[in-house]
Amino acid sequence: LQFLTTVTLIVGLQKLGKAITQSSWVTRIAILINFFLLFNKGLGDVELYSDAVQGSSISVALIAFALYYFFTNKFIRASVLMSIASIIHPVEGLTVFMVMTATLFYFAFINQATSKKIFFQYVLIYAFTAGIFITALLFQKFDGTAIPNHELFFRIYHEFRHAHHYVFFYFPLIDKILFVFFISVLLLGSFGANSKLFVFTVISLFGTLIYIFFTDLMHLPLIADLQFYKVSQWIKLFAILILVKALLKTRLGNVLASMKHSIAVLIIPAMLIVSVVLIIIKPNFIDRPGIYHQYGSNWKTKNDMVDISIKISKQINKDAVFIQPFDCTELKYFGRVSSWVDWKAFVKDQSKIEEWYRRIQLVYGININDREKGFQLSAKANEHFDNLTAKEIEECKQAGVTHILISKKYSPVEGKLILQNNTYAVYQL
Repeated sequence: LQFLTTVTLIVGLQKLGKAITQSSWVTRIAILINFFLLFNKGLGDVELYSDAVQGSSISVALIAFALYYFFTNKFIRASVLMSIASIIHPVEGLTVFMVMTATLFYFAFINQATSKKIFFQYVLIYAFTAGIFITALLFQKFDGTAIPNHELFFRIYHEFRHAHHYVFFYFPLIDKILFVFFISVLLLGSFGANSKLFVFTVISLFGTLIYIFFTDLMHLPLIADLQFYKVSQWIKLFAILILVKALLKTRLGNVLASMKHSIAVLIIPAMLIVSVVLIIIKPNFIDRPGIYHQYGSNWKTKNDMVDISIKISKQINKDAVFIQPFDCTELKYFGRVSSWVDWKAFVKDQSKIEEWYRRIQLVYGININDREKGFQLSAKANEHFDNLTAKEIEECKQAGVTHILISKKYSPVEGKLILQNNTYAVYQL
């Protein structure tokens, strides 16, 4: 499925890029730049490609085709694909659909270059498919279950836990600068040359500014949940397309264009040679930490957290309840035991968010008033966890915690050592 999703995405991006630049050569270069030189350089930590198949990956692949149909004036096909994409992943689909709809509204009612009938057909197709689905999700979300006040919920969920996705203020400076650069390139490059892309860019910019206002300043969870920065990944791609097209019109571009057939013939053998040389020089260069491969029943890994987690799954009762180091997903996937609180596996029931937050404070000693946010809190959280007091451990124990997974450098003030490897140890309370 990952292979099919990736191929679908690349084909969709190729068709979309060619529709905008009228050049396959430009599009291929732009896609390579997007995925290699500027990968993960966008607002909200969003990117078109993911190395793990998930709903957003499939949705993005469909959106690529939808945008292709949109920019080639096949609006009904675009609406159908956007409906499917939004059902698979509502946030990915809805954010882009909002920009597309506002763009089409401009051309139907202001510029009048598009039929109003087409506009209504386009909207109604989406409204009676994805629209109904998303509305049902909203009703389910607000089913009367008590949730914390909006300000507290925003500060815990959007700012404390997911600032890297939602809060512009905490984004890396380079990502903000690049976004401004991409927007500027698009506004200058599309003005007078591609009116639809220009309007799409203007609406994306204003939408982003409005989203920042209601998220960073007003702290409105319902607006923040839209994660409007999903649009920025498309803005980046369009800007790269415009830049590459402009570059290839220069003298350097003419030289590269004259060599494109030679480059195409040589690039695959060159990649193979580089790979062979790397394997000879450094045989384990593909064994990156944190990347796990399974061949039958044998795990190929040098990660001690995976190793101890597998031992836990084999030697410890499934009814055990653990506390573990900050951002430790290996225990969940390989240990197959419960955690009393887990930073990465955020609570799904919004009414329980305050209890999750209380446990996080107890086990990791971090809170919403810390200057750092999200995964930047890792060092502070682990320092607290490695030095839990007797009172804190007793409170966890009374709440049902039965085991502690901890670095061997530290020993909890109570507990019996029952399992260990080179780096980690398990203590039973």
